[in-house]
Amino acid sequence: MKETKLTALARRILELADSNRELRRGLARHEEVNRSLEIEGKRSDLLLEESRHLQNRLQEMTRNPCMDEPLRLFYPSKSSLT
Repeated sequence: MKETKLTALARRILELADSNRELRRGLARHEEVNRSLEIEGKRSDLLLEESRHLQNRLQEMTRNPCMDEPLRLFYPSKSSLT
């Protein structure tokens, strides 16, 4: 039986609907990955900032050794961070 233009059009519409659903799922996955990467990037920035702070404190301690404040290296007071 020969496919009519109408049934061919209906088949094509169904194919396009399936394709659109797949594209939406892919877009949702892409957005989720981007959010995860953004969060991980912010976390990495914080860790790098902390690492630089600790490195600076270690350098200060080697230049100016003072044993009466050893815990400030790891637990700085809030006033020293501002």
